[in-house]
Amino acid sequence: MKKMTGIIILNYNSFECTLRCVQSILKNEKNDNYKIYIVDNASNDDSFCNLQKTYNCFDKVTLLESKKNGGYSYGNNIGIKQAIQDKMDYVVIANPDIYLENEAISILTDALDQNPEVGIAGPALDQPNGVGQFARTYYTFQKSIISKAPFRFFHFWPQKYMRDIEWEGKGDFIFEGTVAGCFFIVRTKDFQTIGLFDEDFFLYNEEDVLAYKMKQINKKCMIVPKAMVFHNHSVTTKKRGMPFIYYYYRISEYLLLCKYVRITILQKIVIYLMNIGWFYFYSLKEKEAKQYFQRLKRIYKYIYKGNYEKANESLYERKNRE
Repeated sequence: MKKMTGIIILNYNSFECTLRCVQSILKNEKNDNYKIYIVDNASNDDSFCNLQKTYNCFDKVTLLESKKNGGYSYGNNIGIKQAIQDKMDYVVIANPDIYLENEAISILTDALDQNPEVGIAGPALDQPNGVGQFARTYYTFQKSIISKAPFRFFHFWPQKYMRDIEWEGKGDFIFEGTVAGCFFIVRTKDFQTIGLFDEDFFLYNEEDVLAYKMKQINKKCMIVPKAMVFHNHSVTTKKRGMPFIYYYYRISEYLLLCKYVRITILQKIVIYLMNIGWFYFYSLKEKEAKQYFQRLKRIYKYIYKGNYEKANESLYERKNRE
């Protein structure tokens, strides 16, 4: 029996991007061993209506609708659960701004079959900003510190403190860590073992969380350069502006450090002061950021105390009033 792949595309007000993403899959994947799951994450435009008109009678595409925008992890989990129910062997997580340039999915499934020690596999990335696929080690307190001003301007840090792992970019590369979260493949059974995505994370750092979860089951990461995709980076989030992006990134980073890296109380205080302080001064020059500052402080307090459920509730309540 042939192995099947479920391709999850999370749509939020991005019908045109999702349409092009699906078209690129249909064009490039020659095998018939896949199914596409489009999850509409409670779009507030006519995305879902347009998706219904386009794909309602299309056998290769299953439309799923979320009644709330619970974030990236929540929305993708809806698709993953359906793929598990449909007995898919692999799950591909694909942003709607991803377009295949070759049979990337088939190439990645073959790579997983040949490397049982690998839990996550990602392709070569072609992006407008010229930045390709990255190999990154696990996120830590030290890596968080040196990624921030003024420390990021210093160039004398030992390699062990750097996020990016050096690799030649030629040939398959297996390492401990993570690849870009815009497009990757995981075995369905591994997703089941680790408990899917962590829904406390609304946006950003999901691939870092996944790396820690895969570490718990002794699975590594892999880049397969023969698989090629184009990533029109962050089309959806850029519409909301940089304050929106910084706000959600700062929340997810702190949550990652506290919940998975398990930093000490002193380290929690240091990151709290650095991030809150940075956002305060940022809000002085960016008027739009002011609306996020008090909310950020409140959610940080919940995370600091380990009350992740309350932090998630607070984030979700505000998000759905926007």
